[in-house]
Amino acid sequence: RGRGHVVNVASLAGKLGIKFPVLLDTDKRVVAAYDLNAMPATVLIDRDGRVRHLHRGYREGVEQTYEQQVRELLKE
Repeated sequence: RGRGHVVNVASLAGKLGIKFPVLLDTDKRVVAAYDLNAMPATVLIDRDGRVRHLHRGYREGVEQTYEQQVRELLKE
């Protein structure tokens, strides 16, 4: 995918009001490192750089699980 794909992602993130950085894995290093074979994939990494939660794919309502997991990690 070319530069246009990057612009589309940045535009969508802006429209959605996303306040956190959105990173694109254009060279597929993250996909290989975490064995991400589904799209989308959500990786929650703790302060020490350890993968604590890995979610492959998407299902409706999973945002509540993500929020709970992030809150738990922030307490540590």
